[in-house]
Amino acid sequence: MEGIFLQEVVLVKEKNIKWLYEELPVLISKGILTQETAEEIRKYYGEADERNWLKIMIAIFGTLGAILIGGGIILIFAKNWDTLSVGARTVLSLTPLIISQLIGLYVVLKKSGSMAWKEGISVFIALSVGAAISLIGQTYNISGDRTSFTITWMLLIVPLVYIFDAFTPSLIYLAGITFWAGFEQSEGGHAALYWVFLGILVPYIIKAFKNTGSNRYVLVLWALCLNLCVSLGIVLEKVLPGLWIIIYSSFFTVLFLVERTYRHKTDSLGQQPFNVMGTMGILVISILLTFEGFWDSIGWHEYRHDTRFNELAGIVDYILVALLLSGAVYLFLKNLNTRNSKNNKNSITLVYGFAALLSVICYLLASVYRDGSIPVVLYNAYVFVMGVYTIVYGIRNKHMGVTNGGLLIISMLIIVRFFDTDMPFMVKGLSFIMVGIGFIVSNVMLIKKQKEVNSHE
Repeated sequence: MEGIFLQEVVLVKEKNIKWLYEELPVLISKGILTQETAEEIRKYYGEADERNWLKIMIAIFGTLGAILIGGGIILIFAKNWDTLSVGARTVLSLTPLIISQLIGLYVVLKKSGSMAWKEGISVFIALSVGAAISLIGQTYNISGDRTSFTITWMLLIVPLVYIFDAFTPSLIYLAGITFWAGFEQSEGGHAALYWVFLGILVPYIIKAFKNTGSNRYVLVLWALCLNLCVSLGIVLEKVLPGLWIIIYSSFFTVLFLVERTYRHKTDSLGQQPFNVMGTMGILVISILLTFEGFWDSIGWHEYRHDTRFNELAGIVDYILVALLLSGAVYLFLKNLNTRNSKNNKNSITLVYGFAALLSVICYLLASVYRDGSIPVVLYNAYVFVMGVYTIVYGIRNKHMGVTNGGLLIISMLIIVRFFDTDMPFMVKGLSFIMVGIGFIVSNVMLIKKQKEVNSHE
């Protein structure tokens, strides 16, 4: 019954959105709304069809169907492959590709409004391209390795993202260029071209960023965040040890502040990929940097001249530092000025947004003095302050989840120090007791405030 009720709610909501879109031209013609305002409304709610999760599920199952069909065809070919002539192999290698492209043409002409068709056929074409490259190469003994195969395949399928406006090929492409970067680095090369390949997808990413109401575009942004979390570590040349500290801290700070500056329009965490990934990234990096081991042997005194490290490719690391740190500082100052101008300074945004600047300060201290003790103290204090401000923010906004999150941050700090220091067990035990009391007291306070608000209403 609950599932039927939720489905009815979704259908009613979509019906209302469609009605609103039908009324927009009338409201514009009467001068009640401007064209710009109407466009903003469309961007906020997204396409009405896209907000129906049933249609998204159909698209997903259509994609899975395309994958199974493609896999089945490949298996049938593989069983009898050795007994076929070169000509027969060539025809069979290209047949799925030709069929998939013919179906793709039909979808563009007749089914351009169906997300399920577009997602399914784009995956089918992507698999057909990969199979064709592999089978033709094997048939004619064309030399190549996994790096060239991977990037060739990805560059051939990336147009599908724009032709069909399909998010699944974009996910495949993001994964593919990351695998390419890993293969390239593992074989002694460098993966600086990853950023060029990622740049091909930038127009689609910008489109996804602007369409805050579309579930499928949000999936693209989630995939981008996860991809960059992995790819940053792979692509870095690491000529200058420890530079990853500034890069990752600045990256997560940019994610956090971008969401709050330009996209913070919904209470749903699922619709806030940058905010969630940025917050989690800042917390994880900050807790890791409370360990002294991460500050050993970093800085220009430890510059790597080994033949395994390419100094020219290392320039990309410095460019990343400059771009990400500049972006983090700009967004931090923008939030600082905005809060001050409104006399409503949001301390928690500024506390989390300070992560990039703190990483630079601590990196310079560790490099100059060749000692990580000061950065460790600063990061322990920083994590504690983050926990306190999160608790205060949660209590002020009557948000129990945020309050418990702040208490969890302080608990994590105590736990990591429990195993990392020789602090007396009495002190450790009292610390745990105090945090436990904090959990109980804060939740009781929030429940009491909520009851007062409800009784007043």
